[in-house]
Amino acid sequence: MKTDWKAFLDDAGAEFEADRVVHFGNPRREQEVALSGLVFCDLSHLSVIAVHGADAESFLQSQFSNDISQVTDTSSLLNAYCTPKGRMLGLMRVFRQGETWYLRLPEDTAEAVMQRLRMYVMRAEVTIERAGASLWGGKEWP
Repeated sequence: MKTDWKAFLDDAGAEFEADRVVHFGNPRREQEVALSGLVFCDLSHLSVIAVHGADAESFLQSQFSNDISQVTDTSSLLNAYCTPKGRMLGLMRVFRQGETWYLRLPEDTAEAVMQRLRMYVMRAEVTIERAGASLWGGKEWP
């Protein structure tokens, strides 16, 4: 857990066990809020890759296991990136904002997936990069 995030949680009254938040003092209320209110959570273990360009949709369709055309500005899709023999290289949630496709996946697999995708770009008009300030309201994605 990042030290800044841990300090933020500690200031908010978090109770820790083995470097994990157990509760903030009222577990029952926290369960109720989780179903109906605003919840903060640490997502530093995730990474987001942005894919854009004129051929982005057709390029991603040729690379992933599910139908990319099912992803809209209001819906996402769980997708896998596999080798030709079917070995899964990455499991990700694919979502879209405008003409940019975003792949949310575990941080520890992001770089390998990005490098592998770039190997197959060839002549397609596609840019593959880490998601940055445009998506996250001015803050760079870690």
